[in-house]
Amino acid sequence: MILFLRSRVELNVLKQQNLRLQLKNIKSTMRPIVGTIFLLFGGFTANGVSAQASALTCNVGNYDIPATTDQIDMSGSAVRLKYGINRNFGGVGVNLRLINLAYPTQEVSVLEGRSAAGAGWQWTQNTVTYGNDRILTNQASGNGGAYGQWGWSNTVSGSCATSNCYINAGNWAPLYRDSFNGAAQSPCPVAPGNSFAFDEGRFDIAAQPVSVPGNGNAITFARAYTARSTWPSDQYWKHTRATDAHYFRRKTARDGDLRVFIKGRALNPATGIWEDWRVGPIRLYDKWLPAALNDLNGIPRGDEQPVSAPFKGTWSTFEKPNQVVDHVVLVWNILGVDTGIAIRVFSDGASIRMLENVYTGPSPDRICYLTPVDECGSIDVITYHAPNYNVTYPPGSTRTTQSNYHVGTKAQLQALGYWLY
Repeated sequence: MILFLRSRVELNVLKQQNLRLQLKNIKSTMRPIVGTIFLLFGGFTANGVSAQASALTCNVGNYDIPATTDQIDMSGSAVRLKYGINRNFGGVGVNLRLINLAYPTQEVSVLEGRSAAGAGWQWTQNTVTYGNDRILTNQASGNGGAYGQWGWSNTVSGSCATSNCYINAGNWAPLYRDSFNGAAQSPCPVAPGNSFAFDEGRFDIAAQPVSVPGNGNAITFARAYTARSTWPSDQYWKHTRATDAHYFRRKTARDGDLRVFIKGRALNPATGIWEDWRVGPIRLYDKWLPAALNDLNGIPRGDEQPVSAPFKGTWSTFEKPNQVVDHVVLVWNILGVDTGIAIRVFSDGASIRMLENVYTGPSPDRICYLTPVDECGSIDVITYHAPNYNVTYPPGSTRTTQSNYHVGTKAQLQALGYWLY
């Protein structure tokens, strides 16, 4: 069973016919942002952000874990899920705990919550302009360098019962861009005016039990994110794509023998028929070899990507032409029981990456730069939504993307139709 959350807005990306000129015009109307900002009335502001009672938080430490302000708490018959978000950082996921109900007080934290404004579990939007500039927008939040972590708040409503648990955003949060051509940006006072917002966003999250034939209940879980154009004129973009970013703790991955299984389909050019392919298991806590990207018939389904210095690790993408990813399943051993999170994709591709030395600052983190250990690194699994090309987004237009998940034991996920062994 898949939950269908109410449609809310989606990503925004503007298709700029003359971005450089438009940015020049934007800069002429942009005003410095000072301190915590409260937008308390409706309508468009000069910089294109719709005023929706959202507050800006600035200068949170880059390696800090934002606190959990709201939580999904749902149990199946064998596994319990606790998923925490921070409403002051656009609803970004900051904590995810898996609980083997044979040991109900022992919670295993699997999500990498450090620097969650740019990591954690969140929606992101990648945009390419007609001038081939690249814009990255996170879920109303961002991080990088001297800016620290920053985020815009959402008001939240929610409720949890044994049969249903939900968290919904009650307002829109401005979607300022996190980076431009790879350079970090921020709406905070440390860099007034160097980040722009063309959209605003809100989220809906829900979970409930789902019956597994002959094997109790698993958990079905869904996250929807909607973006709405706030720019007062049409937006024009060459290419936009929404993704869902999931960052996991490398140490917990090793302790729990984290494996990934990927199933997709590819077009057979000889027959014109889409045929299934399967890759895995790939252990994500250490570097993997190119052969790990081959399917069960030895056909390469993924591609290696370069990891830029100073980072060390492995990065692979699954987005070949005439190929789609159907689902990605992550499996940890949680106190003796293989427990998984299945991500239903059904639209585009995915990537997997392990970095050994993400958290490499001054003392006491210097050891991570010299001799990386598991707590210095992270693992990210990114699932892609279908891309958009040569798109126009009128003022007030909305687009919603939704990702659907199942959480349960390995046996339960197999019974629900996911491929893993």
